[in-house]
Amino acid sequence: GWGYAAPAIIDAMHRIRAPFSFGIGAQRAAIAALADTDFVARSREHNREWRGWFARAVDAIPGLRAVPSKANFVLVTFDGALTAEVAYQALM
Repeated sequence: GWGYAAPAIIDAMHRIRAPFSFGIGAQRAAIAALADTDFVARSREHNREWRGWFARAVDAIPGLRAVPSKANFVLVTFDGALTAEVAYQALM
């Protein structure tokens, strides 16, 4: 894209923009993939099923909590003194 703004605004935009830009080829591939509605539907169902499985597995570990999500990711919070290593071992 292209933009015109005061230098301070452009500087702020550079600090919050995504770290990776996508070329026109990648953009065209993404548009084509979205047109494959069967694939999109299967992907949504797959994500819904495994997101739920993962959230239940996380919630079963004392000290971890899965934040309810409708996205293709799950935010996991650490409640209490649980360490990342203990959480990792429990998830394994």
